[in-house]
Amino acid sequence: MQPIGRNEKCPCGSGKKYKQCCLKKDVNFVEDEAGTIRRSIPMSEEVDELLRNRIDELPDELGRELRPNDLLFPGHSEHTEHFMVEAMKAAGVDPALIHAFEETGLLISEENRDQISDQDFAEWEAAVQSYRSKHSPSPWNFPIGTVALYGPDEKTTTKIVASVIQSEDSEPIMERFVGINVKDDPAVIAKITAFFDEHNVTRVAATDENMGCPHEEGEEFPIGEDCPFCPFWKGKQGSAAAMHDQEPIPGEAQMMMQLMQNMNPDGFEEIVNLLEQCDDEDEFVNMIMLGRCSNCDSESTRDC
Repeated sequence: MQPIGRNEKCPCGSGKKYKQCCLKKDVNFVEDEAGTIRRSIPMSEEVDELLRNRIDELPDELGRELRPNDLLFPGHSEHTEHFMVEAMKAAGVDPALIHAFEETGLLISEENRDQISDQDFAEWEAAVQSYRSKHSPSPWNFPIGTVALYGPDEKTTTKIVASVIQSEDSEPIMERFVGINVKDDPAVIAKITAFFDEHNVTRVAATDENMGCPHEEGEEFPIGEDCPFCPFWKGKQGSAAAMHDQEPIPGEAQMMMQLMQNMNPDGFEEIVNLLEQCDDEDEFVNMIMLGRCSNCDSESTRDC
């Protein structure tokens, strides 16, 4: 076995040079005569003694001398993970850490962190966060950020609106970004990130598809009419969509689903209760809207 070169790519998969990655940790790689790279892990005295004793006793169990591919613990490999998972559950280990172990095969702690490659640690941490994002309760954590996409059709994005909602009662703070390739512009992405950072946003709801055309109803074309510049959206957005009795466009429906999934459980239950009390959608909309309509001053907000 020969150590790999300091300037070679680190075998852990990080893409960095070995000297800038795992060589700085207690993680060593060696290369055999066939060019196969293996990880060299120093054993503690306890593990060394356990393995030597196992090597001594295994020939008696097998009834023959050991061969190169013999397993030190034959018949146990398929049960080991299940046994460890059950033991961790019984010990009250964080379920997210148990999930990460099942996904990556790693158990990471402060004691062995310096022996874990950056790539392995990133995969383990991603598994932990994935579990927590799916299983942890997710009440509203204000301030909340939203990102909505707009364009002349469903595929071409020419406008992004980023908003910050600071509390349940506050008006959203909005920033607009316009451009031909605005969705893929690194400068725009950096500005949106800085905008959210400035307002301490910790949770963002975003749409994957355009929600409508980039022109503002009431400013660039009359309220209740279709945008004259974007024929694709005729009857599909704004007040015109309501008048045409259209279903929500996919992006808008998806955004609403994300908001509902992140809603405080008590608030979500209250919404369900209100739905059960209403005979139709008009009654529900009027029930959840507070005060008079800001556009027409009607108490029946659906009328506008």
